[in-house]
Amino acid sequence: YWLWTDELNVVASMLAVSSQALKDNPGILGCVLSLQFAVLAFVVPVIGFIYIALLGGAPDVNPKAIYQNSSTLACADYVGRPVNCCATTPGAWVAWYEALAIIAIIWSFAFALEARMYVIGGTVCQWYFAPRGSTQFKGFTWTSTKHALGPSFGTVSFGSAIMTAVEMMRQAMDRAREENEQNLLLCMVQSCLECIWQFIEYLSKFAMLQASMTGEAFCDAASSIFDILQRNFLLAYGTYAFPSMILQIMSIVLAMVAAAGSFAVTYGMFEIQEEVMATGYALVCALITGFVVWCSLSYFTMILVNTTDAVFVCYAKDKDRNEIHHEEMHSVFENAVRRRQEARGEIVRQPAGPYAYGAGNPVANKSY
Repeated sequence: YWLWTDELNVVASMLAVSSQALKDNPGILGCVLSLQFAVLAFVVPVIGFIYIALLGGAPDVNPKAIYQNSSTLACADYVGRPVNCCATTPGAWVAWYEALAIIAIIWSFAFALEARMYVIGGTVCQWYFAPRGSTQFKGFTWTSTKHALGPSFGTVSFGSAIMTAVEMMRQAMDRAREENEQNLLLCMVQSCLECIWQFIEYLSKFAMLQASMTGEAFCDAASSIFDILQRNFLLAYGTYAFPSMILQIMSIVLAMVAAAGSFAVTYGMFEIQEEVMATGYALVCALITGFVVWCSLSYFTMILVNTTDAVFVCYAKDKDRNEIHHEEMHSVFENAVRRRQEARGEIVRQPAGPYAYGAGNPVANKSY
């Protein structure tokens, strides 16, 4: 804790100023939750259709049935256990349908994540650049939602298609690694590809935020936001993992605390009733409580991190235009970016040469 006191203070300041956007736009929470339920409403029937497709097919002899009683006509396997005499052989189309359905499921989850990013980015942008002194922000979330599911539906779909492709390649590589654990070349290829995939995810996140604020197509938004961040030396923020890490750790700790409290209370109640299985019942209640609390906190953590990223993009736009709409946010994000640049080294440039980062000087950067 003492080693990271300054970093924690910076993260606390970032989350504090970003939470103001959520406070003024509470509709974000309901909209994101509605997107999740909409995805579940699509995924559950698709899973059911996959199950039905696997059950159907042409009637055939059960390959496990190797013996049939001549009097009862009952079938048995090679050890004499009764089995069905008939079975169904799925058609050739089932494998293709199953693959297509799995892609659709992954794509739908990716679409929900990208739509969430779009809605949060659009809402925060309207809130951030609202006229000074504004107190009414009603309708911002609904406007962004209509844009995400209307004019920018193709942008959100394209962004989610990219994330689906990345996820499927990652899963394929993971399966290949599990089957060839001793293959050093495959391990090196996976490491290189993981860097590429993380960069795509990083660029996709900021591209979707940029598209939500400007209405640009996905590729145009990716190019423009990269230029803005590069011009203002703000690319270092993308590697700033502290906000997400701190919130995730807090979610786990609070979930464990809730689980422990649930165990103590439940165990005490069952002990009073002299229940034999008091420990088992209390443990089940503790696990359920901890899981529910962790899921709930992770939901809010995810939204808060995305809101922080959206506020940062608005700050980058301000800086690119040499404007200041929220002084407190400028000071907080400038401090965060400066700390990232100090960790990487000072920005230097030789005459007529490119920009570069020199070696960091922890003594010179340390305040006394």
